[in-house]
Amino acid sequence: MEAAWHMHLDSTDSTNTEMRRQLAARALPDGFVVTADCQTAGKGRLGRAWHGGTGTNLLWSCWVELALPAAEVAGFSLLPGLAVLDMLDGLGVRAGCKWPNDVRVDGCKLAGILTECLAGEGGSIRGAIVGIGINVLGAPGTEECPGSVTPPVALSGLLPVPPAPGSLAEPLREALLSRVRQWRAGDRQPLLEAWYARCDHRDAMVRVTLDGIKQEGKTCGLGPQGQLLLSVAGSVREVWADDVEMR
Repeated sequence: MEAAWHMHLDSTDSTNTEMRRQLAARALPDGFVVTADCQTAGKGRLGRAWHGGTGTNLLWSCWVELALPAAEVAGFSLLPGLAVLDMLDGLGVRAGCKWPNDVRVDGCKLAGILTECLAGEGGSIRGAIVGIGINVLGAPGTEECPGSVTPPVALSGLLPVPPAPGSLAEPLREALLSRVRQWRAGDRQPLLEAWYARCDHRDAMVRVTLDGIKQEGKTCGLGPQGQLLLSVAGSVREVWADDVEMR
């Protein structure tokens, strides 16, 4: 029997989309999780797709209650990456983050994250649906945009005995809720600093789009709202939404 916090499906279009349906149909507890063995229209960042072979990967979405002004949610989307790293540390897998939402090992993509905020009353943010896909028994587990240079990797290639995908649902939930409690308590700057400490392109030369053109610069930290700071030609620029390309 499944726990009150967890609904598992054999197949769905997207665990994030299923979570939206569940929220529309009934009140869900904070930390409610939807998992699936297979999804037919999994969503990634920037309109991409995320696919996982049936039963081979963790396809996971969690509902997180926030009830915060929009200004206090900025930067929250980096939090799930920390939670994935926390869980992987417990497995003995040392991974890093690529801004804003990939988890990688030696430059290879192990997990992707899509956080979707839901508006509340008066301009507040009611909560967030945190979608995470982790390659467990098979890679590639992603369908990236053409020309992607980020190869995938799975836990089966990193551990002598990889875990069953379903066994990761609860520890990932606990890791995320632990980080969320820190965020709700207002302890946010240390969380951003912890994320940057695990960034795998920290203080490195990268290429991003600024003012409509690709430019190169050196990463130099995160701003208070989670934006990537980039040193370009002697000045610090803010990157709010783009793919970071390693030079």
